[in-house]
Amino acid sequence: MKQYQNLKVFPESKELLDILHKRMGKNRVDIVHEVLDYFVVTGYDPSQKAKSPEEELKKLRDSLVSFIRTQEKKILLPMAAQMDALTLKVGDYLSKDQAAVTVAEKPIFTKKPLERKEISVQQKPEADASLQAEKQALQIKLEKAEKENKRLKNHLMTLKERVNQRKIGFSDHYVIEASREEIQSFFDF
Repeated sequence: MKQYQNLKVFPESKELLDILHKRMGKNRVDIVHEVLDYFVVTGYDPSQKAKSPEEELKKLRDSLVSFIRTQEKKILLPMAAQMDALTLKVGDYLSKDQAAVTVAEKPIFTKKPLERKEISVQQKPEADASLQAEKQALQIKLEKAEKENKRLKNHLMTLKERVNQRKIGFSDHYVIEASREEIQSFFDF
């Protein structure tokens, strides 16, 4: 059997205990035990003024808004400016590339048959070994440059596909729709 102790309380506290007894449907001993356990577990001091949940939410909201504004100023706006500059550069490059393609003449094909020429082995000039090595080195450099050019064109075409014009604020801006990793790969290129 549990032992109980007597507890002296003010009449106002007794009225509050009776109100909680009716509201919760528990006996007074359990209510007093749960209240005391709550203070011990939470570390809350009932003698201090209770903070309003609205005030706490307002402080939390203000700190969150401040954090978001700081991130916007330090990270998002500079990144957006860099993306705008990159978009303009790519747009200029692509517009120059398009103009060069449209101006260039297309090859003219004729129906004239090819002439046959016979060359004998004795007539073929022999290349000097150093010239042959230099030719091979130049051929390798040319192939590397062509591969790099092709890779650059593919990279720029991918970027061009992701560029869209959108209204931001009061003016139209070019926007690149890509993930952070893809944007970083454009900068690393």
